[in-house]
Amino acid sequence: MRSNEKPAGLRTGEVAEQAGVNIQTLRYYERRGLLSEPARSTGGHRLYPPDTVALLGVIKAAQRLGFTLDEVAELLDAGRRRHPAPDLRQRAIDKIGEIDARIADLTVIRAALTRLVDARCDSLTNCTCTECPVPFLTIDSSEEFHRVREDLAKQDFAVTRDSALGLHEDTRPHICRTYFTESVLHGDHPAVHRDRDRARDVIRYGWHGDRLAIREHDVVAIRDRSGFRGTRTPTRVRLLTDVLMTTWVEAVLSLIPPHLRQEDGTFGVNFLRTRTNVVAGPHQDDEEYVVIYVADKHGTGAETTLHAIDDVDRIVYRHTLVPGELIVFRDAAFLHNASPLISPIGGKAQRDALVCTVNYRDTYDLT
Repeated sequence: MRSNEKPAGLRTGEVAEQAGVNIQTLRYYERRGLLSEPARSTGGHRLYPPDTVALLGVIKAAQRLGFTLDEVAELLDAGRRRHPAPDLRQRAIDKIGEIDARIADLTVIRAALTRLVDARCDSLTNCTCTECPVPFLTIDSSEEFHRVREDLAKQDFAVTRDSALGLHEDTRPHICRTYFTESVLHGDHPAVHRDRDRARDVIRYGWHGDRLAIREHDVVAIRDRSGFRGTRTPTRVRLLTDVLMTTWVEAVLSLIPPHLRQEDGTFGVNFLRTRTNVVAGPHQDDEEYVVIYVADKHGTGAETTLHAIDDVDRIVYRHTLVPGELIVFRDAAFLHNASPLISPIGGKAQRDALVCTVNYRDTYDLT
């Protein structure tokens, strides 16, 4: 090629500018199979085909219509190979059904919120109004809460499930539909975890005897966590505007035995979607308690293990959590780990889980 000839393709910056995306998005789409890896010039620069800008426009349009990147990838692959996969019209019909289900969810939540406001409720778990309109949970009368607290006090860990805690039956489906979506989740520091997406909230809590008060904390940043040195700020979700999630948060915080609770502190709630390695290896989060709740899972693997603090090869407890199950453990008592996910035949592995920490008082500024 003579020096005055224009390269047969677009450079990374040109594609990003014309398509209105950033360079990291192009790399991410390549890893997800939405874009083919481009050729390179003699100087080593990436050269994308001229139709890449139009293809990115198609991807963004499909996302605006509610399609996930996995669904877009399948549709693009079917179009490229002219394979008789489910066509766009059927996918659109299915997507309308999903949207209708979410609208129904939001309608139920709005009605519950309206009743809550009208009744002047002061807590979803220990309300003092005479006829509480949203009695999703009665903690004090639940034998399961007492069992979990006893296990935590005796052995530093406990396993339970949402139905045993009396959580509303719509809680887990609502979590999956509302929070584990590509419009909410975003890539979690690709240099360390290339295939993990995250969203997060941090709740400020205070115990007044047996009564729990919670409110939104003003900071969600994470520092020196998950193999990443430094501070990063994930996408925030505001859980306390959601009746079902508020109940879930209060229920989980109430699992900690009263004599082991801090009077006030913060509770970090991470929505994590992983596809291969759940964690990097046995580790601690350097917080007071860790809670893992599996909302959905495709494939096998992801066995949770608790290791002796003085001997990483000695496994104290092992269990593969299924959707609806929850484990809570005292972080200082163990190193914890999880095995890699294994894809199902003809499919892709994926686990959607809430990974939460009851933080030490000095994790965030509480003044």
